[in-house]
Amino acid sequence: MVTTSKNQPRNKKGQFISNAAYEKRLDIIHNVLRSRSTFFNKIFELRRDTYKECGYPDIGELTVADYRRFYDREAIAKRVVTVLPEESWMLFPNLLESDKNTNTPFETAWLNIGNNLQGKSWYRSEDNTRVWEYLKRADSLSGIGNFGCMLLGFSDGEEDLSKPVRNLNKRGIRTNKTNYDLNYVRVFDESLVQIIGWENEKEILDMDYLPATKLL
Repeated sequence: MVTTSKNQPRNKKGQFISNAAYEKRLDIIHNVLRSRSTFFNKIFELRRDTYKECGYPDIGELTVADYRRFYDREAIAKRVVTVLPEESWMLFPNLLESDKNTNTPFETAWLNIGNNLQGKSWYRSEDNTRVWEYLKRADSLSGIGNFGCMLLGFSDGEEDLSKPVRNLNKRGIRTNKTNYDLNYVRVFDESLVQIIGWENEKEILDMDYLPATKLL
């Protein structure tokens, strides 16, 4: 004959259950609570490495290519890069050499640069918008890494872009009176540029910058 007491546990139907079955159920409940506690501790642990948990690379491991991918894919990253250039170039400047109504030779040459880049069209920009657009783009792309580059294509007849413009010295000064037209402009960010060498400092001691040889 099985005897029961008022304190003996019962199931949902009100039936008495054995102590062994009751302890087994308690173990299951304790295991569930323990696993949940461990799970929440991992989530709310302040010392956890969020970058590692999300699979992000360390800050020291980020490359310019990573920044470029952020710029192309993440709207916030692109906005961070472009917000200052967009504000700075909201109004394009006017380039004037004198206050006279007639254009100086320099001003005429400046306007011709924009006309050559634009090509033949019935529309003609009064502010040389095409040139300013390239400068604005270069300003924006320079914010992806440490610098940006502008490739200027002149009508000097040289097809090899690795060679300098003809009839120009290292300072970019003409060695004769030959004039070249600017046919095209291309803008690159640092991820598309490879520095392959630096100029000799002894040859440029009187220059205000240290030019480098870049491979586009």
